[in-house]
Amino acid sequence: MKYPTIALALLLLLPACSQQHEPDIVEFKAQPGDSARYWMKTKSNINLKNIEIDQTSLALLHYQIDQVDDKILKFSVIPELMQFSGNRNNFHSARPTQRQQELQQLMSAGFDITLDPNTGELLNMSGKNAKIWQKMLQKSGEGFIDSIKNSLNSPGFVKQIPAKVGEKLPVTEVGIHDAVLQVDKVTDEQLTLLINSANEQTKLFGKVILSRDNGWIEKLALISVMPMESMGIQGTAHHSILMHRLNSNKLPSFIADLEQLIENDYWFELSKPNEIVTQHVEPTADELFKFTQGELLDNGNTFYTKLLLTDGEITPAGELWFTNMRASSSLQPVLDIKLMPTQPSMIMPAEDGVVVEQGFLPLGWLAKGDLAKIDKITATAHYQPAQLKTYSFPWSPDKTVTHKMGSLSLTISPLSGTTDKYAVDIFPTGNEFLMPIFDGIDGEVSYVAPNVGPDWLTYDDKFTASLNQSRILLKVTNAADTVTFYINQLAAEPAFEQQVEWTLK
Repeated sequence: MKYPTIALALLLLLPACSQQHEPDIVEFKAQPGDSARYWMKTKSNINLKNIEIDQTSLALLHYQIDQVDDKILKFSVIPELMQFSGNRNNFHSARPTQRQQELQQLMSAGFDITLDPNTGELLNMSGKNAKIWQKMLQKSGEGFIDSIKNSLNSPGFVKQIPAKVGEKLPVTEVGIHDAVLQVDKVTDEQLTLLINSANEQTKLFGKVILSRDNGWIEKLALISVMPMESMGIQGTAHHSILMHRLNSNKLPSFIADLEQLIENDYWFELSKPNEIVTQHVEPTADELFKFTQGELLDNGNTFYTKLLLTDGEITPAGELWFTNMRASSSLQPVLDIKLMPTQPSMIMPAEDGVVVEQGFLPLGWLAKGDLAKIDKITATAHYQPAQLKTYSFPWSPDKTVTHKMGSLSLTISPLSGTTDKYAVDIFPTGNEFLMPIFDGIDGEVSYVAPNVGPDWLTYDDKFTASLNQSRILLKVTNAADTVTFYINQLAAEPAFEQQVEWTLK
């Protein structure tokens, strides 16, 4: 019985509850009624001699605190979306098969979990659907409970975390690992932690971003490699887990990406600024939303949409995001399905003008055949304008330099063994983003894995563990004196909104 284990494998790495608070200590301050929603993605590769099995899962989990005192921390977990694929098994919460009805009933109801607030020890766990829960226990016995307990012990609890760079704390239960947690970065809002454990047989690396205000996780990545045995065959299991807290309109970019990323050696000519960029003027609501009806394409478990915004010659620099997304059916008027975007919306120039493309995932545990009836999606589109900023610095080809541009910083380092290649590590922390445009230098650019973690991480692992940084390589072919970077700074709030819809063609 694998699905419940996968769906609940990410009990948060949180400092245990404490009744006292010190300004330089981060602790989990839970109150009844507190809740958080998390996107979770897992990837697993099982290698048993000549047998290789790949598995992936994606879930949207809703955690709610029900009771907190000196003796217990009780909360519920309800999966709002869940999909799993691999090893000839496929499951999606919005498209169940007949043989998955019991699983759907168990998962849609959610789970009650009780922990010791001081140690994180699992005291009790049960399905909210008591009848199906007991049936699962009778079928699978203690192995069913043990598998869930093991996953719930990952990544573990610590009592308190000092908000001081370099502080190290032992974490004795991260799956089967004994690990060390180290404070890597401290800001007024967040604490960034690294988790490390390695020996001859097992390896573990993780990165966690906590809210300093309440101890809740904002982002978490955890990668492990460990030996395993199945049917008497020795092998290796490689797992990666990634979770992001769902905060308002801020969408993680990994939702639609469940495939393993493969290293490549592609180089592209460096883009130069042009008048469209440098003389950009933000559109008005009437200029941007000239059309409000688009096309809906049904593609399996995701709805893809395309909307022509305007046929005018404008190039919006800001971002478009959606709220109040609903899917409906003219065949079944009572059908009302909530949706979630799969990525930040892409505004792109097209032959007819400017279009926005977006994919939507259906939420909830639907009845068989419901998705096939959908023929319309409605939403509120919000436009968040942007301001272009430029920053110029002396070009220093022989040394490592760090430049600060608003809330964004980047470090340029010469690549060892070369005279014309440089690594650029980018660290965004707010609403400012580096555009792929460079002035003052000529050459090529390559988009590569972030520079994070130990050497044993795979190319795909490095993207998983990056959380808040990225890397590009530059191949510079001219004797540059200065380099100019272009930063797109998003406004704090949207400027205007518009009701839009897509219909099935």
